[in-house]
Amino acid sequence: MITAEHAELHAPVADDPRWAEMKYPRVGPDGASALRLSHGYVLEHGAVLGLTAGDGQSVRDGPYPVSTRLRLVDRLDREWHVEGAAQTTFRWQAWPDVVGFNVLHEWRCNGRTGLGEAMDFLGMSQITALYNSLGSSDTVGT
Repeated sequence: MITAEHAELHAPVADDPRWAEMKYPRVGPDGASALRLSHGYVLEHGAVLGLTAGDGQSVRDGPYPVSTRLRLVDRLDREWHVEGAAQTTFRWQAWPDVVGFNVLHEWRCNGRTGLGEAMDFLGMSQITALYNSLGSSDTVGT
């Protein structure tokens, strides 16, 4: 398994006039991957509520998650079920020797929708290992 050096999800879900936002670091990018919470929060009615538990799964097409499902628990023991579907993808040279793989997800939670990101940052050695394991001679994103 290739593990991202840094990975986050930002899932703002609007229900005017309030917003909920979840951050969810993840592991990837080889095919479907289980997700594990390392830290995050929900912002609701101006209150920041830390997340205490969470899991999920991303289904991937190459390094990009085409769908993501999350189950998150906030400090009030409320469970949040969040689903994201990819709308666009792009890669970019984030730092020297590190490529960012970004997806704009449409997120859904409790009948509300919003747009947010899913990001993986991989070092060049990780990208090489990933494509070698897939037996691919293609370059990333072509």
